[in-house]
Amino acid sequence: EEAKSQGRQVRAVVRNYRKDGSMFWNELFLSPITDAAGTVTHFVGIYNDVTERILSRQDLLFAELSVENALEGIFVVDTQARLIRANQIACQRLEYTREELLSMYIYDLFPGHTAETWAAYWEAVREKKRLVIEMVNRTKRGHLFPVEASINGFVFGEQEYYCVFIRDLTDRELALEALHASEARLKAVVENLPFDLWVKDRDNRYLLQNKPSVQRWGNLEGQLTQDSGIDEEILATWLQEDQRVLAGEVVRTPVIYLQDGEPHYYQKIIAPVRIGQQVIGTVGVNVENTEQILAQK
Repeated sequence: EEAKSQGRQVRAVVRNYRKDGSMFWNELFLSPITDAAGTVTHFVGIYNDVTERILSRQDLLFAELSVENALEGIFVVDTQARLIRANQIACQRLEYTREELLSMYIYDLFPGHTAETWAAYWEAVREKKRLVIEMVNRTKRGHLFPVEASINGFVFGEQEYYCVFIRDLTDRELALEALHASEARLKAVVENLPFDLWVKDRDNRYLLQNKPSVQRWGNLEGQLTQDSGIDEEILATWLQEDQRVLAGEVVRTPVIYLQDGEPHYYQKIIAPVRIGQQVIGTVGVNVENTEQILAQK
């Protein structure tokens, strides 16, 4: 109807189906033919199979959407460090419009880096095919945040380019800070316990001692119990206790240690260290109860 009413060739791309039911894409050119009076009497139709071209465009569109919807910032950079592509998340994190970013150089976004340093990165990528480095990104308002930049190179149309994937490490850094703070608190608690404490693995190797334990027995971390230089009779008792604990038992034993020639009374408690149902080692303490014992006597 359009070709007839307008008297001109009409182009359309239509989806069609073969006899076996498989789909293909046709590009249709429909041209009207008129008689001497100018009335459209016939049409000439030309079909071209453009399936490969359409699917290539769909693949390209899919790739574009994949990049745009990636959760990490993605840049494409030329050998002069000019930004020629940037995805949406990169724009959002850096607080620039796409047009602003595409007028900048990659080193504008990374304080402390210059054209020369990025040129060195390009050389490293050419040599290693891929380079991963940690650095700091800067937003339009000057906010700094840690990132991991993964860089790889490619050639398109005889031109060399680099794809830079930017992963925001802010959450990781915060988690590490929290972990370090937690470890520091735990270490402070262990070091300031008013009794000696130790931890050993399944091979009876000392993994941890607090300060009172080191003062009483010396620094045993990294040593096996049997190599600690302890009296043979005491050593045999310790090894036997450790075996019971590794089998899942909690061992409680009263012990006496001499200090400045005077007997001091302790309650030794050794318990299994578990991950799930598996015993991976032992933890022990010596809690002094000299005053209670003397009072009872």
